[in-house]
Amino acid sequence: DLVSDAPQDPRMVVTTAADRVPLWRGEAGGSATLAASAETPDMLELWDWTLAPGDRFESEAHRSGTRELVHVVSGRLGLTVDGELRMLQLGEAASYAGYVPHAYANSGRRPVRFTMTVFEPLARVRP
Repeated sequence: DLVSDAPQDPRMVVTTAADRVPLWRGEAGGSATLAASAETPDMLELWDWTLAPGDRFESEAHRSGTRELVHVVSGRLGLTVDGELRMLQLGEAASYAGYVPHAYANSGRRPVRFTMTVFEPLARVRP
C-alpha cells in the first residue's frame, strides 16, 4: 500500500461473495465468513454465519470492552453469553459483551443463518 500508485479511496471498500473464504467450518457443515471490516484503530467486523444442525462454536473472551451484535436471518440460534443461554428466533437480534465466554449453537433440525458484528476497541493499536 505504501508504494502503490493506485489511488486509495477509504470511503468505500466492496467485497464480493467470490472474494470471501470461510474462516471457520463446523463439523456438521456450517461456516463463518468475514464479509467486511473497517480500517480503524478499533476492530469492526461484519460476519456471515451458517450453523448446520448440531454445529456449535465456542468463542473465548475477547479484549475488555468488546461488543457483539447478532441478527438471526433464518432458523433458531442458541446464543450463550457468560453461561446464560438464550434462544433467538427468526428476526430477533441481540447485543452482548464479547469480553466474556460466549457460544453459538444450532440444536434444531434446519440450518440457522445469522449476521454478526464485532466491535473490539483499540484492537489494532499496538503498545
